[in-house]
Amino acid sequence: MAKGYEKHNYVNAFWGFVHRFLVRYFGNPIASETAIFELPFGLIIKWSTGTREEELHSMRYARSLGLPVPRGICYGSHRNKPGSILMTKVEGRILSDVWKQLNPSEQETIRSQMRSYLEIMRSARNPWGSRICSVTGSAIRSVRAPGGLIGPCKDEEKFHQGLIFHAFQHPMMDDAAYSRLIDTAKQIRTIPHDIVFTHGDLWHHNILVHNGRVSAILDWESAGWYPEYWEITTVLRFRPEGWWWPEFVRSISPHPYEEEQESDGALIELTGSSFEFL
Repeated sequence: MAKGYEKHNYVNAFWGFVHRFLVRYFGNPIASETAIFELPFGLIIKWSTGTREEELHSMRYARSLGLPVPRGICYGSHRNKPGSILMTKVEGRILSDVWKQLNPSEQETIRSQMRSYLEIMRSARNPWGSRICSVTGSAIRSVRAPGGLIGPCKDEEKFHQGLIFHAFQHPMMDDAAYSRLIDTAKQIRTIPHDIVFTHGDLWHHNILVHNGRVSAILDWESAGWYPEYWEITTVLRFRPEGWWWPEFVRSISPHPYEEEQESDGALIELTGSSFEFL
């Protein structure tokens, strides 16, 4: 086992060398995305703080389910630096840039596609039972986890305990308000949930659209096995008045998760200061 692990590390280090070479001599940083480098021959290298080998495995697993995901080619490790992933480029623009330009028929097509993709993900067989973890069984990387990582957790109860442990009473919050938020945040523990395959960061900027259809779902660094509500409540934590996104999310969600939104919203308010923005 030790020899196999050592060989695996050497392979990742080799690909890391290749990635550095490609970025140095051929990489073209995509505008506003300094961690994404466009290469010749329809290839992309992602090299960012949150990039782990688990993301490559998540991409491959999602593709095996039939989801529109760039083809992950290899993972590269770099001494004292984040990892990198070489993948194929997919044509398209991010959903938030084109939504208002789409006609009603195209908008409904995208809603229908996203509903279907969520159903596929939720119907995938969970090899880890009640465990909350990455696709490989390791810790989950999430903006909502202090330090960016949480778990693996034995079950949903341990997962919630790990999150609420970092609840913080802001100086302007009185004791009564803090207690109410704690009670509301804990209510989610009384609702049973399936543990399902989850993207974990399914925001509009991670959905590509081409010719009026979803062409790719990007950025699988937070993917793993989570309680079923997590996909929805996490991307509804910002809901400015009049914004199209909350309505879109609710329209593709297989369940309203109204109680979970209230409870998880309280948890977010209590723990937001510990978030790591990846």
